[in-house]
Amino acid sequence: MDDTAALTVIAVCTVARPEALRACLASIAALHLPLEVNLALVVVDNSAGGTSQSALEEARATLTLPLYALHEPRAGIVYARNAAVQKARALGAQRLLFIDDDETVDPQWLASMLRTADRYPHDIITGAVREYFAPQDNVPPWMRGARVFKPLVRVNESLCTAAYTGNLLLPHGVLVGDHPLFDLNFNHTGGEDEAFAMQWRKQGGKIRWCAGEWVHSLIPPSRGRMAWVLRRGYRGGSAWSRAVRLHHGSLGLMRVSAYAVLRGGRAVMTLLAGLLTLDRCRLVDGAFFTAQTLGTCVGIFGLSLNEYQRKDAP
Repeated sequence: MDDTAALTVIAVCTVARPEALRACLASIAALHLPLEVNLALVVVDNSAGGTSQSALEEARATLTLPLYALHEPRAGIVYARNAAVQKARALGAQRLLFIDDDETVDPQWLASMLRTADRYPHDIITGAVREYFAPQDNVPPWMRGARVFKPLVRVNESLCTAAYTGNLLLPHGVLVGDHPLFDLNFNHTGGEDEAFAMQWRKQGGKIRWCAGEWVHSLIPPSRGRMAWVLRRGYRGGSAWSRAVRLHHGSLGLMRVSAYAVLRGGRAVMTLLAGLLTLDRCRLVDGAFFTAQTLGTCVGIFGLSLNEYQRKDAP
């Protein structure tokens, strides 16, 4: 690692998941670092009492890069993400990467993201997250194979319309200034990353896909249930349509209406295909698309699901 090179910061926002955070930090400690990289790690604890302390102390013993631990007591994912951005700015970072606290990264992940960023230094870089259930979890195969759990697949370095903080690199141009990057309208609902990407593209910015080493996320078995699939579809559809209206006004309303029709048609076709073939996996996909369509419709009116609201939050 080169201490004289431009600083790159990896940020992890966490809330009350110390075991998952331990695995995440251990994977960061195992990264294969290019010699020319100057790297630092920022961890933002968004729990009420700061539950990550023991995991952070253990990580300091194995990490070879600086670790900056912050406590953001204000509840909400946007407060945590914006705190990480402000810390990266204060450190003079030229690039900022986000991953989630329930993810682990392959050893070549950072080098792969940086190679793409070097080729497109002004673009946001995003990539896939491979979600998986543990083999021993009591989750049936037709649920494991549902589309909601499959990673996105795109051509390497292709242009994207969205970017997600589970695997994201922000270039220096995004970090310039002192304004919050993520919108508090999405503080408890999620979707703040999608809204930010939408605003970035509206301003003429580009988003590139990095098809290199994947980020991995172990899915809790509690998510292998239809109720969770429906909530996820509803929340995602609602957050997307709220973001479109926020950034595109009346034109956004027309876009949301068109997408609601298309998504509704896809939901009906998928459900019918599942019924005709007795394919449970397709039925799960159809249920997800149906919930997504409903969320898309209600999001027009500002309705949402507060998936990320802490129990102690107002």
